[in-house]
Amino acid sequence: YNVNPETNPIPTKLVNGVYNESFFVSRVGDLAISTRETVLETIQPTVIDLMDFANNTSSNNIQLYIQHYNGTSYVDIGFGNEIFNVKVFDTTNNKFKFSLNQKLYFPKGVRIQVENKSAATVLKTGLRIYGRYY
Repeated sequence: YNVNPETNPIPTKLVNGVYNESFFVSRVGDLAISTRETVLETIQPTVIDLMDFANNTSSNNIQLYIQHYNGTSYVDIGFGNEIFNVKVFDTTNNKFKFSLNQKLYFPKGVRIQVENKSAATVLKTGLRIYGRYY
């Protein structure tokens, strides 16, 4: 289930004296074999306030891509594990959840994608994003 914040935003609210249009995007469920899915894509100044990422595999077959928009294309931000806190790491039940530990600012926009790199297995993944335009 994808929500496009460009066409269906949460109503504008006043934050620190500036009107900010907030949004919530959620994606939950199966991710087909060898599939990359765009969950959020903007071309305006965007802040990601909160993001949770979950999946059901300890392999690196589920990938999360966070890309900033430079005015002409989207470029990977090249993050490491330092921007996420591990919330659940259960190898017995194959449950893994990570949460963003800081706000991310994208002056020209952002694209966030999930990918199932497996050529043989449908995997489950969830992504929840709270953000706003500034």
